[in-house]
Amino acid sequence: MKLLRTLLSVSFGFFLTFSSASQAAPQEVYTGFTDMTGTYNGKSMGIKIWYPTDTPSRMTGFGYFKMLVAQDAPVRKGLYGLAIVSHGDGGSDLGHRNIGLLLSRHGYIVVSVMHPNNNYRQNAHSRVTENWINRPKHISTALDMIEKSQFNPYVDKNKVVMIGYSAGAYTAVASIGGKADTANIAKHCSKNAKTDVDFCRTVVGDDQGLPGSLLGTSRPPKVDNHPPVIIHNKEKRFKAAIVMAPMAVQFYGQGTLDDIDIPVLLLSAEKDEVLPRPFHAEYIAKNLKGAIYEVMPGAGHYAFITPFPPELEGQVEGADEDPPGFDRAAFQKELDARILKFLNSVFQQ
Repeated sequence: MKLLRTLLSVSFGFFLTFSSASQAAPQEVYTGFTDMTGTYNGKSMGIKIWYPTDTPSRMTGFGYFKMLVAQDAPVRKGLYGLAIVSHGDGGSDLGHRNIGLLLSRHGYIVVSVMHPNNNYRQNAHSRVTENWINRPKHISTALDMIEKSQFNPYVDKNKVVMIGYSAGAYTAVASIGGKADTANIAKHCSKNAKTDVDFCRTVVGDDQGLPGSLLGTSRPPKVDNHPPVIIHNKEKRFKAAIVMAPMAVQFYGQGTLDDIDIPVLLLSAEKDEVLPRPFHAEYIAKNLKGAIYEVMPGAGHYAFITPFPPELEGQVEGADEDPPGFDRAAFQKELDARILKFLNSVFQQ
């Protein structure tokens, strides 16, 4: 009997060992990173891409920025969501790299667009009608680039997400069905130039008041000679959207948001002095049916941008500044968690 118990004990122990080995922990997902260049209106347009990979990541420098990524690594086998990210006026395709790093580890390919003529390198279209026309088209171009690339076989077409910040939030709303009327800008600023200061900083020689740069007052004034236009470019490939610290004046008017029929998470900054909530985020919240609206406590307008390295402090025209006592790095962790929660609820992960 004792011998039988011993044999059973040995056999059971072998079974547990074999079972544990056959159910080994899943392999860690790392972040791959690459860039790609396409064309829009015959001119180059660049995108940055974060994606799941099995290749271990290492700290890699990209100019002033560092990221833990596996550069140009193979895509991990699987089917993933696709997130397109749009930066703000004069921003960068690395300005929201926290989102790329986060979502690439949670089942998404993330594409950040460098908007031509409205980025930190070349900002000729800042504050002009052509920018509002082109930005949503840049997004469609980025989607087309991915569909023609090596990433297309890995994309779950039912999990395509638009993410935008500031002028990129305008871009997001316009890309998912919002109808923009640029005539609203002059109308709004003729009445609210003193209370919506950064958006409505008056252009010299234009008594109607057109929007100034959202990055500071050091830029020279610029006159927008384009006639007002209505922009309606609904991109049907999107299944959800995240809109952060939005610019909304272009969408003033009855029914301008009625064509949006996908889940939307709308996040605003409690202390946004660049795009004050009453004129921007709250307008969208009141007029976009079904949107989830949340005000982020203590945050200023620039809190949604990934923190800058020390070398750039004081050199980014205020984009590194936060309200007194606000911890942007800590906030970014909360933002990451909120983004994941929303996407998991939409796609029932």
